[in-house]
Amino acid sequence: MLKELTIEEGQALLVTVEKLGRDLIKAIQTDTLRLSRADIRFIVDLYYQQQKLRKATTSQLLAIGDEPKVLVSWFLRQAETVENQIKRALAAWTNKDPISQWAKSIIGINSIIAAGLAAHVWVSRDQTNTVGKLWSLAGQDPRSVWLGDKKAKKFVADVKAEFQGKKKPTLEQLLLSCCEKTQKKPESVRAAMLRFAPKPSEANLVKALAFRPWNARLKTLCWKIGESFVKVKGNPDSWYGRLYRQRKEWESARNMALEFKDQAAKALRDKDYKRDTDAKKEYEQGRLPPAHIHARAKRYAVKMFLAHYHEVAYITNVGEDPPKPWCIAYGEHVDWIRASEVS
Repeated sequence: MLKELTIEEGQALLVTVEKLGRDLIKAIQTDTLRLSRADIRFIVDLYYQQQKLRKATTSQLLAIGDEPKVLVSWFLRQAETVENQIKRALAAWTNKDPISQWAKSIIGINSIIAAGLAAHVWVSRDQTNTVGKLWSLAGQDPRSVWLGDKKAKKFVADVKAEFQGKKKPTLEQLLLSCCEKTQKKPESVRAAMLRFAPKPSEANLVKALAFRPWNARLKTLCWKIGESFVKVKGNPDSWYGRLYRQRKEWESARNMALEFKDQAAKALRDKDYKRDTDAKKEYEQGRLPPAHIHARAKRYAVKMFLAHYHEVAYITNVGEDPPKPWCIAYGEHVDWIRASEVS
C-alpha cells in the first residue's frame, strides 16, 4: 500500500520539482540546452498527456468525497506544477523562434500550439514549399481520403475489375487509374509503395493507398486552433475569430438557400444513416446540419491561418515570397490576403 505523504513532505518535493523546472528554462533561454524539433514534438505531446492526467486527478479528487485525500491532492499539485513548467519551457523556446513569435502574436495561439506547429511543420524550397502541401499534411484538404486497409483492398480490386474483358492491366496502369479516382499524385503513391518493399507490387499499391495521407498529431493541433478561434470570435481584435464568424454567417445563408443540396445528397449516400437523427433530417431537406456548417467555417479560418503561417515561415527560411496558392495563381480567386494584412 502507498504511504500517504504529509503536507510538509509534499511541499518539499514540489520545491525540488520547481527548482528543476527553473533550471531547465534557464538552460533553454541561454542556449545551454538546445532542443531539436523531435524534442519539441515529445514535449508538446507530454504537455497534453500531463493535462489529461491533471484533469483525471481532479475528477478523482472530487469523487473520493470525505475519504483521506492528501496523496491525491499532492499528485494534483504535482501535475499542475509539471504542466506549468512545460508551458514555461515551451514559452522560452518559442520566444527564440521568429516563426513561433509571429504565431503567438495571433489571438488564440499560445506557446503550446506555436511549439507544436514548429515541431511538425518545416517550410523550405524542397519541403512543404507550397501552402497546398501544408493543408494536405495537416488534414485540411477535404479531397484527401483515408481509405484504410479494408477499403483500400476493395478499392483496388474494384478498379482492377473495370479492366475485365480487356488485356490485364499492368501495375502502372492500375496505379494511374487508382490515382485518377482518388485524386492522388502518382509520384506520391510510387514513393509510398517503396516504403514497404523495394520492388513495387499490387500488395504495396494497396498499402500505399491505405496509408493515412496526413499527420494525425498536426491535424489534432489544427482542430485545437479552430476551437481557439471559435472561443475568441467575440473579441474585436481577433482577426481569425472574426473571419470564422463572418464565414459561418455566409455559409449559413447559402445553406438556407439550398445551395449545398448536392453536398447534402452526397452526405446521405456516403454516410448511410441507419437512424433518424437531426443531421439526417437536415440532409434530407437539402441542407447541411449546423455542426457541418460550423466545421466548414472553422476549417476556413484554420486554412487561412495556415496560409499565413506558411508565408511567414517561407520568407523567414528562404528569404523570398512563397509560391502563390493554386487557387490564386491558376484558379478563379483573385484576392490574396497577406499575413502582413492581418490586424
